[in-house]
Amino acid sequence: MRLPDSPRPALTMDLIPPRPPSPALLSNTPNANTKADAKWWSDITLRHLHSLLSSATYPLKQQHRLLNFHRRFVAPHLGPSIPTSSLPSGFRSWMTDDSTPVEYSWKWGSKPSVRYSVELISPSSGTCKDPWNQGETLSFLCGLERDQSIIPGVDLTLFHRFYELFFGGDSGEDWEGLEQAARSTLFLGFELPECVGGGEDITLKAYFLPRERPGQSVGTQIFEAVRSVLGSLPDRNDPRHDTCKSLEALTSFLTSEKNNSDLSPFMLAVDCIGPSQSRLKIYARSPQTSFASVLSIMALAGRRVVSPVAEEQLRNLWLAVLGISEPDFDPDEELILHPSLEGDGNVPRGVLYYFDVAGDIPDVKVYIPVGRYSRLDDRAVARGLIGFMCKDGKGYAEAYERALRGISGGEADGGWGTHTYVSASYRGDGVVVTSYLSPQLYRQSAY
Repeated sequence: MRLPDSPRPALTMDLIPPRPPSPALLSNTPNANTKADAKWWSDITLRHLHSLLSSATYPLKQQHRLLNFHRRFVAPHLGPSIPTSSLPSGFRSWMTDDSTPVEYSWKWGSKPSVRYSVELISPSSGTCKDPWNQGETLSFLCGLERDQSIIPGVDLTLFHRFYELFFGGDSGEDWEGLEQAARSTLFLGFELPECVGGGEDITLKAYFLPRERPGQSVGTQIFEAVRSVLGSLPDRNDPRHDTCKSLEALTSFLTSEKNNSDLSPFMLAVDCIGPSQSRLKIYARSPQTSFASVLSIMALAGRRVVSPVAEEQLRNLWLAVLGISEPDFDPDEELILHPSLEGDGNVPRGVLYYFDVAGDIPDVKVYIPVGRYSRLDDRAVARGLIGFMCKDGKGYAEAYERALRGISGGEADGGWGTHTYVSASYRGDGVVVTSYLSPQLYRQSAY
């Protein structure tokens, strides 16, 4: 990725005031999803979430509260039901490889925590009315701003800032005849707390996937937008000013001649909370899949001080979930794509990372692409993961397998693709691990 030598002048906060999403865009999505569609999505996704929350031993009262939130406010926005789906122009979500617009995650720890991400869809998604599928998400966020009790503490200030920078110049006239360019540009994520009170509630996250512009790559847009927002913070004591150091360290790494990773930034995520508390995460993909390249990127080519013990932990996790035996392991060898995906040009290749730009140096997380490169079926991936986590002093083996069966429809044995990623980030001498799970609703003939 090449970054511009001289970024555009930073926009001030006054030029990007908080405001509701564009009425023009919202008026382009007049057709609501039907009650039958909402019920279909609710029935299936509530079963998935219940399996995860109960397996993670969330208190029963909190399970009911979180499931009710999903049923009332999220499921009705997930689009036409799959059995009768006839989405105009063949719009399909980029959320997962099979286009299911929902992905769940299980963060391992002394007690697991559950999260999930969605792409909200309407009958207008992928048409000239809404080719980049933003209307349903913007309508949902308008509802949150009108009723602050839905997600207490939600703050869409940063969402409005970045939405304006990435998409504010897109006029309705630009959309005519763009069905062929239909694609995802906005995702939402929900972190589900185990308990209510003490300041804990659902945390909303927003993900931006900017489009390429003439002469301006997606990576350039992301870095310029982050610089613009950080540069316009009025309070010089705001801790977000320290983020500038982290952003420049990441820029230095990406543009260094010693960095041969070919990382391509493609997505930015923000927490929809007060701007001074929000994380800014830049997601990037590298075509390189060797473990040696992973170690280099995780250390930012020597810019981060990393514990050798933590690197060994990451190595053990890599082998366990990809099904690579110790005698066959070569850290410089590239992974081999799953045979069923070889002819699918729509499935991204390579390894995914995010860079949390905060403090003096970014934190880095790697997403091991087990759904594309593992030699194991889902049950074997789970066993490898459980074996690794139990060695690390964390249990929940039976609970995780139960949750996996609840999402895969009982097809974990011999099935493949429910595990999309297993992520890892360094913490001291260990790694923090999260499993990402897709229900694969377009692949499962049962639906």
